[in-house]
Amino acid sequence: MKKVLAIIIATFMLIGIFSTIESSAYVKYDSLDDYGDATNSALYMIKGDGVDLYAAGETGSQAATVDFLFVNKDTVHGPFSTLTYTGWFGTNLDIVKVGYAIGEEEPVFKDEFKTEPPQWGTQSGVNYATGYDITIDVSGLGEEKTLIKPVVMLEDNTVLEATFLTIYYSSKPAEEEAKPEIIELTTNDGSGAFNFCSAGSVAFKIVVPEGKKLVKFTILGSPTWNGPPTGVGLKATIYKWTGDYTESTDNEELDEYYEEDHKDNANLDIVYEYIPAGEYLIVCTDYTGNIGGWNAGRFVDTYASTFDYFVNGESAAPPVKCAITIIDDIAPEPTEVPATEAPTDPPATDDQGDVGTATEAPTADDPKATDAPKTTDAPKTTDAPKNNEKKGANTGLIIGIAAGVVAVAAIVVGIIVSKKRK
Repeated sequence: MKKVLAIIIATFMLIGIFSTIESSAYVKYDSLDDYGDATNSALYMIKGDGVDLYAAGETGSQAATVDFLFVNKDTVHGPFSTLTYTGWFGTNLDIVKVGYAIGEEEPVFKDEFKTEPPQWGTQSGVNYATGYDITIDVSGLGEEKTLIKPVVMLEDNTVLEATFLTIYYSSKPAEEEAKPEIIELTTNDGSGAFNFCSAGSVAFKIVVPEGKKLVKFTILGSPTWNGPPTGVGLKATIYKWTGDYTESTDNEELDEYYEEDHKDNANLDIVYEYIPAGEYLIVCTDYTGNIGGWNAGRFVDTYASTFDYFVNGESAAPPVKCAITIIDDIAPEPTEVPATEAPTDPPATDDQGDVGTATEAPTADDPKATDAPKTTDAPKTTDAPKNNEKKGANTGLIIGIAAGVVAVAAIVVGIIVSKKRK
């Protein structure tokens, strides 16, 4: 009997050990930032069955990120057999594998998912970004929204989940929606970076085209010079442009944006509530920690005459690398006002102008004056539960107790028999 008990105990111990080993194979973090590496990452293309669904700007550009806040509210709609994510992880950590995780399932890794870093991601022979091109089988997923995340594995088997890319998939088709357009305003042939802290203010004069509205203004790859992952930021105030810098800043502020906890070399996205077509001035001030932009060569020719860059209120060159994201400004359909019913006709009057005939008040002698209301019958009491209902409710408890007693008795008998054999 002792041998039987020992085997049972050993089995449970082995199960516990193997469970521990299996769970320790993947140490999951919410993001690369939580792991301790201040970095940025991007997804710039999504394909469904090999066809482009969302392509955000120039492939490989730092401005190229799919903005799901304005496209289908974070969900890719099918139906598709496969989805393909293309982008990069901005980190100099040694990433050995790239893969994906569907919901809470274990990650799937394939060698072909890892690709060469974008051109800008390699400097002085060091890779500061790892590319990925991940194809995911979604044929078995239904209409319910399912989270699909890119993941990476490091040399020590640590798996980092890219929860900063919150993307769901549903096989249910989506209604047609406007898609954002990213416009890079500057060229990429500049060198060095400009620290905004060396100036009192840095500003950008921008133009939102007719029929569009501003989604965001972006300072591309804004550096913090290896600053801390928290506490770095700035204030960005937007004004209506009315001819020159001084006159524009004398106008009433349209909106304000506060950047907080900015990460080194991440895109600094400045977002306002609603900015329709027109000319505007965005003024950056109130810096907390080192923060700035990478110098561009110049504004792209198409925008050189309509966009401008200011340092301390004066037009300056070269500008830092920047972009705007715009989308169709579709006015909501007017809400129909419910029809109002015609007023009720006033009561007819007689020739003297009196309104109807006054109602006589009931008198005390009138037996029909007001009958007293009948007393309300007391509600019937709820019948007590029958004995068989009580028995049914307690049956499970009794069975559970009995099973426990039998188990304990079996153990005791086993011990007694073992002693007798001795």
